[in-house]
Amino acid sequence: MIGSADFEEHLGRTTLVVAFAGGPLNQYQFGRVLEKLHVPHILLKDSSQQHYRNGILGIDGQIHSYILRKKVGFERVVTVGVSSGSYAALKYGLLAYVDAVIAISPSTGRSEKTADDFPPEYRNQIIDPDFPDLDLKHLYRNWKNIRPRVHAFISDGQGCELDRGMCERIGITDITVVPGYTHAELARGMRDKGMFKELFQ
Repeated sequence: MIGSADFEEHLGRTTLVVAFAGGPLNQYQFGRVLEKLHVPHILLKDSSQQHYRNGILGIDGQIHSYILRKKVGFERVVTVGVSSGSYAALKYGLLAYVDAVIAISPSTGRSEKTADDFPPEYRNQIIDPDFPDLDLKHLYRNWKNIRPRVHAFISDGQGCELDRGMCERIGITDITVVPGYTHAELARGMRDKGMFKELFQ
């Protein structure tokens, strides 16, 4: 059921984390770990499941404009997301001039146009005519001098075959492999290992 808003604000000073939920579940992500770490944060989700292409329910205007308004007064702003949420973290983090992006099991474009960047055996995983991602490759190439620091995390389990290629195709070189997790479970594994404390503070 679609509610009246798809965002929650938990604000303070110093570092602000803007967390984009990903995957098919219509729920916020990163809230518990950010609360536990006492990090000011905003949680975003996309009830329409359209990779944030239609904005966010309850927020007037563009997502990056919202982040630009909220970042005033913070020393550092970080966007984070998993899978389709990392697509939004990368896109809107760049457009809002954030300091850093944490992309977990990233998606940077899935369509007929992006298929040539990957081996032919993965074509069926790249092309989804119902949910084509807008390609971040062009955006990241054109904005290469002002883009944020991007740290990507990938794994080697089921569904992770394309994750490194998703990073490299837009120029991400800071890639950490956390072995033993599926594409969908990597963020949970990172949480269990205590990796977010250093990344978010």
